[in-house]
Amino acid sequence: MTAKSIDKLWLSGNEALALGAYEAGVKVASGYPGTPSTEIMENLSKYEGVYTEWAPNEKVGLEVALGASFVGVRALATMKHVGMNVAADPLFTSSYTGKELQNINNYQQNIVVRKLFSIMYACPFT
Repeated sequence: MTAKSIDKLWLSGNEALALGAYEAGVKVASGYPGTPSTEIMENLSKYEGVYTEWAPNEKVGLEVALGASFVGVRALATMKHVGMNVAADPLFTSSYTGKELQNINNYQQNIVVRKLFSIMYACPFT
């Protein structure tokens, strides 16, 4: 639960990831619901100017984010770690496009990498 004090903002990891994505300029987010990645999309949908949608599966969620990134919009795909099996096809074939996948910054990259190996996959694209 988010709580504010005079000089601090207390957030869960998923709330922090959503806030970081918003502040980094993510405009499109698509994901497949499932604990623990559901909270990211729920929190990101609260920010103005961000289009969020639930995808029918992880593959479609990643394809939506890739499509947005191909036209120059910063995008985010969320899913559980086991969803990478379903999303592997578009992830691997996206490497043939020549489009660079970029992380938001080093701090947020570390959060994403830790989440990737522990509980979920979340990768921002530009």
